[in-house]
Amino acid sequence: ITRLASWKGIEVFIKAAIYSDQDVKFAVVAEPVMGRERYLLKLNKLIGRLGLEGRVLIKLGEYKNIPEVIAASDLIVHASLRPEPFGLIIIEAMAMRKPVIAAKCGAPLEIITDGVDGLLVKPGIPQALASAISALLKNPSTAERMALEARKKAVAKFDLKEYTRSLDSVFKGAFNEYFLKEIRISI
Repeated sequence: ITRLASWKGIEVFIKAAIYSDQDVKFAVVAEPVMGRERYLLKLNKLIGRLGLEGRVLIKLGEYKNIPEVIAASDLIVHASLRPEPFGLIIIEAMAMRKPVIAAKCGAPLEIITDGVDGLLVKPGIPQALASAISALLKNPSTAERMALEARKKAVAKFDLKEYTRSLDSVFKGAFNEYFLKEIRISI
């Protein structure tokens, strides 16, 4: 579940299908983005060139009910190639007790405790991503344990009230630090 952009790691996700069991299906769910038609064509050509038709599906549309998409998935992959400041889909999947595999860069490093409430993989390596996918699909008890821990973390850390309280604390701290520095300079 992503935006249609090359840095989101969609090509890595597609290539991971080569290294995965033949019965595993991969779905890229994205909103269409104006000006991304060439990239979409490139992705579809990649799927054809690799012989992954029927195993990798790209579904475009306006998805107003992402929870339905998450619920229909066995696990969620966040394959970004660049660090992202926040991974909303990661939090949403964790809250819905879905196992998450994410690239080991940016926000996922702060959200996921590797091996406890999700898996982190080196970005840009399809084999590593495929290995993590296979590990969770072949070990449903491990996947369920991680999903349960992920749910606990999502509720504890990212509940709207708790998250707002945390942000408020950060902003107040930054404001107070700035304000006190300004007073010291003025005196």
